[in-house]
Amino acid sequence: MPGHSERTARQWFEAAEHAYLEGHQACACCGGSHQVYKGRRGTRLEYYCPACDFFAFRDDHSGQFYAVAGHELPELAYSQGTTI
Repeated sequence: MPGHSERTARQWFEAAEHAYLEGHQACACCGGSHQVYKGRRGTRLEYYCPACDFFAFRDDHSGQFYAVAGHELPELAYSQGTTI
């Protein structure tokens, strides 16, 4: 999948779905586990990470996707053994 700045809203949403399911409610943006809230608001399926402020949704009625990348969390990246 493309890097963070190159992802489409649909790719962010798909990454959010995958991270949520495969990573124990993980965030597609910051990678933190047990962080993401999944919810339904009307016809929208939403994912939100309060740790980095990542947000993505798919509107089942219109087929539209929307996503906002979260901000970096240096302390989280360090704790996962990656470099900044």
